[in-house]
Amino acid sequence: MLIMRSQIRHALLLGALCTGVAACDLDLENPNAPSSEQIVGSVDGILAVTVGMQSEFAFSIEDYLVPSSLGTDEWGTRTRALLSWISMYNGENFEEGFTTVYTPYANSFQTIRSANTALVGANSLDMGTGTTAGVKATAKLFKAMTLGWLIQIFEKAPLDVASDGAVPVDRAQVMASVLALLEEARADLGSVSDAELSSFKARALGPGIDLRNTIDAMLARYYLMDGQFANAIAAADRVNLNVLSVLEYPAPTRNPVENLAFQLEYVGGLQSFADEAEPGDQRPAYWLDLAAAPLSSNPSGVDIKPLAKYSQPNDPFPLYLPDEMKLIKAEALTRTGQYG
Repeated sequence: MLIMRSQIRHALLLGALCTGVAACDLDLENPNAPSSEQIVGSVDGILAVTVGMQSEFAFSIEDYLVPSSLGTDEWGTRTRALLSWISMYNGENFEEGFTTVYTPYANSFQTIRSANTALVGANSLDMGTGTTAGVKATAKLFKAMTLGWLIQIFEKAPLDVASDGAVPVDRAQVMASVLALLEEARADLGSVSDAELSSFKARALGPGIDLRNTIDAMLARYYLMDGQFANAIAAADRVNLNVLSVLEYPAPTRNPVENLAFQLEYVGGLQSFADEAEPGDQRPAYWLDLAAAPLSSNPSGVDIKPLAKYSQPNDPFPLYLPDEMKLIKAEALTRTGQYG
């Protein structure tokens, strides 16, 4: 309230100063904010945008997980949860204006705009072979992953976010764009050696991210979703299963899932997720603390357990799990009749 009053006083004072002045320009320039021309015209600017793009994606993870995890009854809502979250979970009194609907949509296009800016700079600046390839591949990878999340949540999504009023297109078109971006990213790295990429990695790539493996893992994931089973198998075979690729959350930042579950106390895992698993399935105990007492819930009477995974503030978030590649291959082989 004090800040608001101060802003009002400044606005009134500025208005008084402008009274009687023929041309009082209120479009003031922020000296601390570089223009888009300065960003795309500078190697340092493009590398900074590339870093920021990865950060935007990393902190959007919660926005992608909330609707899917609540909608599939893997998570339940606790007493502190927002109404929009409770409505997403129980399907009652749901409104399209809830944050669980528009936040993943809005945040995704911040990441995509950053990716587009990075690509403009990479195509116009002489950054050297390795850095140019690294920026292009990383921007296309993160743009593809963002669009890939969107089509797992929404029926349609726009591909062109450069202007207002962009028209959403159907899932098939978005999927085609996702796969094209990933194949382009793979081609951008092409014959570029790890030594040539070393400078880019040190300056602009998240320390937990393996670029080549992540591109192939995403190709495997989305080729499977698109029914291109041979391509899914080929991509999964290229992934080194001994290499992890993760988003990191060093202090003072927090893993957004840990923040939701333990700091805000909005969500927890449903005991029914474990109860409905087949005997011997190791996933429930991996994700949930099944020995813990039930947490308070809303609606009441729902058995909610604390998360076992992402229980610490700085836990990393995997862009994929190595065993996902095995499951992708298993499904793709099965769907093509290769049961052995």
